Amino acid sequence: MRLLCSAAIVVAVVAAMGVDPIRAEASGVTVLTLQPLDLNLVNPMPQELQGALCATNTCTNVSYPAALFSQAQGVTALNTALQKTQGQVIVFGYSEGAQVASDWIAQYANTANAPSPFNLSFVLIGNPQRAGTGWVACTGQAGGPLYPNIPANNPYHITDIARQYDGWADWPNNRSSSGYMTAAQNAEVGMATLHDNYFDVSMNSPSNITWTQGNITYVLVPTQNLPMLNPIQALGATSTGTVQNAQLKALVDSAYTYPVPVP
Repeated sequence: MRLLCSAAIVVAVVAAMGVDPIRAEASGVTVLTLQPLDLNLVNPMPQELQGALCATNTCTNVSYPAALFSQAQGVTALNTALQKTQGQVIVFGYSEGAQVASDWIAQYANTANAPSPFNLSFVLIGNPQRAGTGWVACTGQAGGPLYPNIPANNPYHITDIARQYDGWADWPNNRSSSGYMTAAQNAEVGMATLHDNYFDVSMNSPSNITWTQGNITYVLVPTQNLPMLNPIQALGATSTGTVQNAQLKALVDSAYTYPVPVP
């Protein structure tokens, strides 16, 4: 097991903190949405990211089981939808939906019938296959046929967004840190309390930390308070929670390694 699960590739810091090249706020773009593992009970995608992708674009849900081990079916459904859709397209995937998009890129990006990179881009949120800190990568399950990381040199522009401490997309990746076990416990709480809420996340917030690897733009949305301390705050012990947050945050953060400084 590697001490760090982040890939050793050339990294360039994005000069502007806003995320622009996905054309997400242009009108007339078809957005193909891939919802998370929710058995198709609800479709949260139009409201995610403050509704930025669906407010002025045509959002069409790609139907797949959205159940455990249904990624392969999702890839087939997405490929069919892409072959039928003309013009500018954004694939918008959330959690398992982001994994479906990741698998499609790994399998189809360089095939003869793949859509042109001038017409297709991707926005992923809460991606367990996020390079560096995704839960799949950090627990040693990356690289298998069902769970490939997205190649950084793939032809499509991808924006991969994660909330800090969302354990599915932001799992601690520095096992040599003395704070690793604490960070893992915090990330487990984040799985339950942060992962299901990307509604109020802004892609273009100036507080976001952004970097690029190849054609992939990574966005980390800061979380001020450690999720593991939320019960203390909920009980009304605000001052106690604030003191503990200040004491533990540096320890938790020592278990993360990113390509750019994270304040």
